[in-house]
Amino acid sequence: MDVQSALLILLRRWYIAVPALGLVGLLAFNAYTQSDDRMAAYGSVLVLKPNIEVTDEILAQNRYLQLGSERAPAKIVMDALSTDGRRAALLDDDAATYTIGFDPSPLQLPVIDVYARAGSAEAAVATARNVMEAFRTDLEALQAAADAPENTWLRTQVISEPVIATESDYVGRVLTVGLIVALGLVGTVALAFFAEGATVQLAAARSRAAATRVRRGGRRARS
Repeated sequence: MDVQSALLILLRRWYIAVPALGLVGLLAFNAYTQSDDRMAAYGSVLVLKPNIEVTDEILAQNRYLQLGSERAPAKIVMDALSTDGRRAALLDDDAATYTIGFDPSPLQLPVIDVYARAGSAEAAVATARNVMEAFRTDLEALQAAADAPENTWLRTQVISEPVIATESDYVGRVLTVGLIVALGLVGTVALAFFAEGATVQLAAARSRAAATRVRRGGRRARS
């Protein structure tokens, strides 16, 4: 079947195609407006050991160096930054949220990723910066509270500065709307074709029944 024939079928079955396409449009519009339209910013920091020779004496002075990996004290700080109280202090607007966690690289590096979302690009960037700065100060405060000498402290270095914000779910939003439209169009065409086929079969059945009645009537008349 060519495109012209398919369009003719849709035109003949307009009472199916029009409501179905209207429903598809409504679903696509609802998916577009209900998806997350906040802006997102990303930043990352690296936890570094002190630039000194880490001897047994240094390890005794800073117990966080004894944990075997910079990820261990970083996890303590991340857990603290994930509490409700700290979140409320770090968000830049009422629509802001953030997640903080280790970089998923299989190398197990002490890289901490920060993802922030907010109602504007400025608020998303500001929230990400707030969290990264809080990570630095909390890590230092953790070691200061343990009476570790400052020259033995673990430090942070910014790897990715969160200076650019993008719409957080733009790709997902477009894919969702595209999927709804595609499935809706396929479903609409399928319904129209089904109705067309059912109508043709019904008409053919009626024609056969009428022909049968005519033949029976002719045989009765001859007899």
